[in-house]
Amino acid sequence: MDSVACELKYSGAAMAFLLAAFAGTVAVVLATPWPPGLRAAILAYAFAQAARACRALLAPRALRLHRTREIHVQSANGTWRTGTVRDGCFVLPALTVIRWRPAGARLDQALPLLPGMASREELRKIRVILRCS
Repeated sequence: MDSVACELKYSGAAMAFLLAAFAGTVAVVLATPWPPGLRAAILAYAFAQAARACRALLAPRALRLHRTREIHVQSANGTWRTGTVRDGCFVLPALTVIRWRPAGARLDQALPLLPGMASREELRKIRVILRCS
């Protein structure tokens, strides 16, 4: 197995977890005895971060991963970005997080993969490549 290519689908479980975390943050902020201006600022920040996380979760559309640690990720607008898989990937049957650095970028990015985002066989191949490379 030298490479795997797959189309990534929307994950309702990931979105539900994200929205539950945002709702918990809102509940904690509203339950604390802070001034209204501080509450509003914290809630605005939490909303902005949740929106950013939703966008990041929905952005990747396809993925090609090679055993040589080369990765290609297609974004929502159809452009492909090439990069290198970095050390620190997280591999479990229920969650795989690919840590990669796009070519020319200074910072690493994380690509979470949950069951349902690709076929079971494709996710298994991705996990095998990440563990063996």
